[in-house]
Amino acid sequence: MTYGSPNDGWQNPGPGAAAANPYGQQYSQSSNATTALIVAIVSWLVCCCIPSPVALYLGKKELAAIDQGLVDPAERGKAKAAYIIGIIGTVLLVLGILFYGIAFIVSLGSS
Repeated sequence: MTYGSPNDGWQNPGPGAAAANPYGQQYSQSSNATTALIVAIVSWLVCCCIPSPVALYLGKKELAAIDQGLVDPAERGKAKAAYIIGIIGTVLLVLGILFYGIAFIVSLGSS
């Protein structure tokens, strides 16, 4: 019966080379995808879409960081959800501002 060497599954990279990370790839930045998603949800539920542009910005920034390999790709779903909710909230915010602006102008003209 033969047994493998005690280092089976581990490769010695040799002198001067970086050792393999057994815990997976380390990313240079922590993810803000959860923060972006929370801001997006709060902007819809509590603040009448006012913070939606912030969620849009944070979501887009996270997606760019994921594409550059700086953040864990497992966070892509949260970042994309925050980005999409931020887009919808920002559009609704702009439409609301236009609606109230037009209503204000019409009310000034009718008095």
